[in-house]
Order: sequence, then C-alpha cells, then structure tokens
Amino acid sequence: MKKILLLVFCLPLFSFGQDTVTLTCNDEESYFIHYEKTAAFPGGNKGLMRYIIKNINYPKKAKDLNITGKVYVQYTVDTTGQVTNVTIVRGVDELLDNEAIRLVQSLPKFSPAIKRGKPCSILYITPIPFQLD
Repeated sequence: MKKILLLVFCLPLFSFGQDTVTLTCNDEESYFIHYEKTAAFPGGNKGLMRYIIKNINYPKKAKDLNITGKVYVQYTVDTTGQVTNVTIVRGVDELLDNEAIRLVQSLPKFSPAIKRGKPCSILYITPIPFQLD
C-alpha cells in the first residue's frame, strides 16, 4: 500500500515536467531558461571579472564623495554574442550606475548561448563592485 501511495504522489512530478520554459519579452525575442550551452565570455567568469577590474574607471567625483557599493547590471547577449539592452537593475548612485553601464557596453563579444542546436539570446545580471581602498 505504501508503494502505491508513493507512486501516486510521485507520478505527477514526472509526468508534467516541461523540457523548456520560455519567457517572451516582446514579439521579436524569447529567452530560454534551459540551454544546451550558455553564453560564454572569453576566459569564462574569471575572465569577465578580470575584464571588469582592469577596465573599470571609478568616477573621481564618486571617490571624492566616498560613494561605494555594488551596481547590478542586466544585459542581453544576443545570437551573435553582442551585449545589448544594458540596464540597471539595482543602482547605487548615478555616477556609479553610468560607469557600470559604460563598462558592460564595452564588453567584448561572447560566444552565444545554444538552444536546440541554434544560437539564442540570453539574459544576464552582473554585479559591478565599486570599492575604495
């Protein structure tokens, strides 16, 4: 009896699972949650962090005002690997937010995400830390 009850309760978990969930932002683009291969920055996540550290320009006015924090930037890596649609998800100050946008827009080309054997767009959120020594 216990095995039958277990089977009855577990069956819905297996029979209703979906292969893919698609988030449609508009008529032109769809974003998948499950990918065969996600978009990759040259050098991976470590390469991305090295790029951010090397290319960040802390605004002088923000330094003078002792403004610090983490800016969360959302962007799309499109089917060609280009970074597009850069926006601030959670900002700190306009000075730091603008630098974070500039930095993300300057990212080199990624290798695009792959879904069903074809390149597809993927949405990322990356934190950009601003710290003073």
